[in-house]
Amino acid sequence: MSRPLNEIFNVTNGDLFRWQHLWSDIANVFDMPTAPPQPMSLRDQMADKQVAWDRLVQRHRLQPIPYHQIASWAFADGVWNSGFDMVQSTIKIRQAGFADCVDSHDSLIRHLTRLRRLRYVP
Repeated sequence: MSRPLNEIFNVTNGDLFRWQHLWSDIANVFDMPTAPPQPMSLRDQMADKQVAWDRLVQRHRLQPIPYHQIASWAFADGVWNSGFDMVQSTIKIRQAGFADCVDSHDSLIRHLTRLRRLRYVP
C-alpha cells in the first residue's frame, strides 16, 4: 500500500500496562520500599521541594540539573491521575513498515537504571 509523504503517525509501543504493576519494580531500582497509593497532586506536593532536590544533588553528587528542569509535575499528574487506560492503535505505523517494538515495562526500568548510573537521579 502506497502512503503519501508527510503523514502523521501515532508512535507508541502498543503494549498495555498499568502503573500500579510497575511501582514495586521502580522502587527496587531506587532501593526504596513501597506503600499503598496516596492520591495527591504532584504539582502541589512538589512545589516547595527545590531545597530538598539541591541537597540530594549535593549529597549524592548528581548532575547539577536545575529543579525546574527535572520534571513536569503537572504532566505527571495528568498521566497518573487520568482515571482511564490509554489505548492507541499501532496498525497504521506497522502497515507503513515500522514493526519494531520494545517492552515498555523493561524499557522504563532500563532507562531509570541508566539515569541512576549516570548520576541524574540518586
